[in-house]
Amino acid sequence: RGRLLPASPRCSYRPPKAMEGEPPIAFGRSSGGGSSGSSCSRVQVFARTRPLNPREAIFAPCVDIDETAGSVRVRNECEAVDRVLQGHAAEAAVDAIEGAARTFAFDGAFGGQATQQDVFDEVGLPVLKECLKGLNGTILAYGQTGSGKTHSLLHRGQSSEDAGLLPRLVASLFVHVAQDVHNIYNIEAAAVQVYNEQVDDLLHRDREAGLGFGLTVQNGGAVPGLTWVKCQRPECMLDAFRSARSNLVYAETKLNKASSRSHAVFQISITRRPRVTPSGSVAGEAEGGSGAGEELPRRVACTRARLNVVDLAGSERVKKSQVEGAQLKEAVSINKSLLVFGNVVSALAAKRAHVPFRESKLTRILDGSVGGNCRTALLVCLSSAAESAAETISTLEFASRAMRVEVDARVNHELVDVEASGSALLDDLCGNLGDIITKSLREELVALQHDVLAAQQRCDEEAGRREEAAAAASEEAEMLRKEIEELSAALASARASEAELKAANDALVERCEAAEADAKASAGEVAAAENRIQEALAQAREASARAESWREQAAVQAEALKEATESRAEALARAERAEADLERELEELMGEVEASAERDADRQREADERMNLERSRAAEALRAAEVSGEAWRDRALAADARCAALTAEIGALRRTSATTPLRPQPTQAEPSPRSSLGSQGRRPRHSCTPTCRAPSSDDEGADGFDTAHVAAHLDERSPVVSVC
Repeated sequence: RGRLLPASPRCSYRPPKAMEGEPPIAFGRSSGGGSSGSSCSRVQVFARTRPLNPREAIFAPCVDIDETAGSVRVRNECEAVDRVLQGHAAEAAVDAIEGAARTFAFDGAFGGQATQQDVFDEVGLPVLKECLKGLNGTILAYGQTGSGKTHSLLHRGQSSEDAGLLPRLVASLFVHVAQDVHNIYNIEAAAVQVYNEQVDDLLHRDREAGLGFGLTVQNGGAVPGLTWVKCQRPECMLDAFRSARSNLVYAETKLNKASSRSHAVFQISITRRPRVTPSGSVAGEAEGGSGAGEELPRRVACTRARLNVVDLAGSERVKKSQVEGAQLKEAVSINKSLLVFGNVVSALAAKRAHVPFRESKLTRILDGSVGGNCRTALLVCLSSAAESAAETISTLEFASRAMRVEVDARVNHELVDVEASGSALLDDLCGNLGDIITKSLREELVALQHDVLAAQQRCDEEAGRREEAAAAASEEAEMLRKEIEELSAALASARASEAELKAANDALVERCEAAEADAKASAGEVAAAENRIQEALAQAREASARAESWREQAAVQAEALKEATESRAEALARAERAEADLERELEELMGEVEASAERDADRQREADERMNLERSRAAEALRAAEVSGEAWRDRALAADARCAALTAEIGALRRTSATTPLRPQPTQAEPSPRSSLGSQGRRPRHSCTPTCRAPSSDDEGADGFDTAHVAAHLDERSPVVSVC
């Protein structure tokens, strides 16, 4: 790109002379956006709203456009709904939001009825004029998804009235090139997309082989290795951009049937230099500058401009679009890059020292296109639907910040070497003779095709007329046959009319012969038409064969799908049977568990009853034991008292027996009953003498004294007994 070679006939576009009666080509109506000197000092901002669709037209629009003043007034009806829910009257809520409506003023505003030509005249044409002077230009479309950005920029349409900004820019550029006879233009086109923070070349020839993806971006927005296509005709550039659009990523969401999932940047490089004259000078200069016949390179001043058309992907709320999976990742990437772009615009508007261009691939590509050496126009696209009021206000606030971004657009001058040789001079003088010849041949071919189609149509019409004539003749012959039969039946009575019938028959034969002659005359044309029809049928058979192969492939895939479906159905059946068996076993197990639980509960109740019975019995035994213990305690106390009394008496008796002599032993003649008893009974343990032994521990009674034994040895006639 450093040193330009001599221009060739393919470097510029020169259409053939206009035919008589054909209007001259012009840019369109004049616009006040362009300037003859330096470019505007800030970003030019325009707003456009799309018409409401039938679903949105049920409610009143939330946006009012004043095209004369270039202002946009927006209301948020959600606030009115909140006020009504809070208890306010509906009329008061509507009046409140009308009073709280916000108005934004821009360089231009377009309502729903504005045409594509109106938008181009105000937004695109001034930028193109600056680019033709050598200044860089950028046109951006910003807005929420489904607001009409792609329609405004890239739409081709069935008619020229529906063409967007980019096709109109291309057409106007080549119209100007065709009208400028003093300069040579070198025009190239390129296109990239930013998809999931990856820069892809949309015009790379080997995209199907995986090349042209993941390009790097240098300072100033330059993309090394980007494919540039030289375009000598407008249709060449339009075809290149059409091919680039086919490589863009689109997807259907709840908000937009054809939502852009990437940011698209279409670039046009325009290099202009003066034409070389036969004297070696450039057009517009005096001759004799370098001398005729010299073939030394000459340094010529040229201008180089780049025009960027940026279709930003629409911001979307995931809650509304309801995307998931890969589309969710795309939405996150889009919103992130748009957030960084908004931060860049805010930093440029506030004139901050640091501008975060490097935080996103989109802003790196736009480095220099926003707030730098570039004439920038921003078209914000709005949705006037009431449900999109919040997104519309956010878009308008962004546009207001963008209006404060200053630019410093300058003409890009360069010096290039142009050889003053015969070939270079011939190239500059011939212009695009080859293009003219090619275009003439192409136009002639198109005319011939139209003639062939017209002839075929005439043949078809003539064949139709012949068929109608043959049908009419057949009907007439049938009628004549019936008449002949009737006449034959009445031949005996109508001999006089035989001559008339023969004349009528002859006339009919003549008409048939004339019709046959006409049919033979048109047989050649019909044969040619049939040949063309046979060719079309051959092509149709080839297409049918391809369709048949596709059907076979589809049948194979359908069979595989059927087998997979049957396998899946069989697996589902097995799963259902296993689930039924599991449910049955679970029910049986639950029954057994419930029966076991009931038995355990019965056993527990019986054990509780036995335990309660044992507890009651133990309580009764305890109470009886307590009563018996109390009785035995009372008896023990009484026995203790008696023992104490007896002990006291025995002590007294012991003292008395120590001082009182015992009665003498009875004689043998008069034995006492007790002595006889003692002799007959057991031997006294001791005698009542002063030498009687002390009681031992083995003796019974209180204090170890056997009171019963002592009483047995006392005489009842003794004084002691009487004392006792």
